[in-house]
Amino acid sequence: MAADLGTAGEVRSTIAGEELHEGVSSDDYRADMSADINVFTVGVLEEGFVWHAADSGVEARVRSVIDLLETAGVTVQTVLGPAHRDSLQLFAAL
Repeated sequence: MAADLGTAGEVRSTIAGEELHEGVSSDDYRADMSADINVFTVGVLEEGFVWHAADSGVEARVRSVIDLLETAGVTVQTVLGPAHRDSLQLFAAL
């Protein structure tokens, strides 16, 4: 996590370096920092919340950031992934 969107973009650009990854250069990450936030859509995995493996403090922080994004104009959509909660058992078997 980063304290703000600009810092997150800078970190992402630094990690990506100058190489193209999937057709996107690091310069594109920085350019996106000035994009109109109303064009973005965020999917929120409903099964990631309110279950035994979820940390309540992290969940509260994530939900507050989702609220901030929505207030700022980002479209927020709930995404369903029922198998998500089975993932811990699957990874434990490996």
